[in-house]
Amino acid sequence: MLSKELCFELCKNNISDWNNLEIEDFMLDSVQGGLTNQLIKFYLSHEKLALTKKDEKLITSVLIRIYGENTENLIDREKEIKLYRYLSEKKLAPKLYSEFAIGRIEEFIEATTLTAQDIRNPEIFTKVARRLASLHNLEIDHISNNPCLFPNLKSWYTLSKQVHFPNDSRKEALLLSLELEDLQQDIDTLQYVIESEEAFPVLFCHHDVQPGNLLFNFKTNHLNIIDYEYADYNYRGVEFGNFFCEWTLINDHPEFPHFIHKPSLYPSIEIQKQFFREYLQEFSKLESTSSKQMKNKKTEDEELEFLIQEAKLFSAVSNLIWGLWAVNQAQHSTVTFGYLEYAASRLKEFSRLREEVEFVAGRKNPLTLKRN
Repeated sequence: MLSKELCFELCKNNISDWNNLEIEDFMLDSVQGGLTNQLIKFYLSHEKLALTKKDEKLITSVLIRIYGENTENLIDREKEIKLYRYLSEKKLAPKLYSEFAIGRIEEFIEATTLTAQDIRNPEIFTKVARRLASLHNLEIDHISNNPCLFPNLKSWYTLSKQVHFPNDSRKEALLLSLELEDLQQDIDTLQYVIESEEAFPVLFCHHDVQPGNLLFNFKTNHLNIIDYEYADYNYRGVEFGNFFCEWTLINDHPEFPHFIHKPSLYPSIEIQKQFFREYLQEFSKLESTSSKQMKNKKTEDEELEFLIQEAKLFSAVSNLIWGLWAVNQAQHSTVTFGYLEYAASRLKEFSRLREEVEFVAGRKNPLTLKRN
């Protein structure tokens, strides 16, 4: 974690409210929940806050985000910061105070970070559905609206094949057990199945809607989605599949490998219908070009069935995406987490879903994702 002295210098030079304050006026805490970056809350001490409480406009705390080591291989940081500026201006992301070489300073949102248990609460997941409907209707001119799925997937797969642990026999053995070489055919099959269909909408997506990126204010009943570093245009189903997969995960378990993966917790059909009804209802209120491309002649039951099957297909994709992400993180991340164990669990679930998934999109015969 950055030293208090360095945090103070970064903030003092970039936040005008703090120009006349001293380092003794501040405190810092590590913010838990991130698996990509280091997050630090830097804030006025209780004593200093008591002396300045009459100034309601005073900034009292910020979030300092330090980019994870070598994450530029997985995330286009230049594209991310341009997008973050746009979302911040639209008040869809926390205010951006400053940028520096290895991170940025953001508004700290006083709210509760949700848990895996929280997102199973109907009051919460219906709010997520409505927020996603609004997000999916954004039209952002300064980035390509081509789906990023397969360019990213192929790039992450190429990087994963370069990962090795010559000085750690346990990690190297676990890496070899993943049989990454077999995934090339799976990626090619997925690309054929998905790109041959015209039924999958391409919308602006967050890509990482999980408990750690959901902040809820129980006083105002307001939900914030944060951390847009993976956001881009993509197949809508990636968003749904990823969110439903997050129901099966706990990523902050105290004991190594610091996660629990229970695929049996994937939301039931009835819960998915409840989620998608909220999503469609909110989406129908919006009149962007994105929403117009979504309008069709399907009945509600037909639309719900389509969305459930779409989410199932892209749940397989989500497990593949984050499995490859974890392989790459295992090589470079300084976060204490069992990345290779996580990769093994996600790729195992991808393999299971690959054998199960049958998707019907206006065809008489289902498309089945199976290896030759």
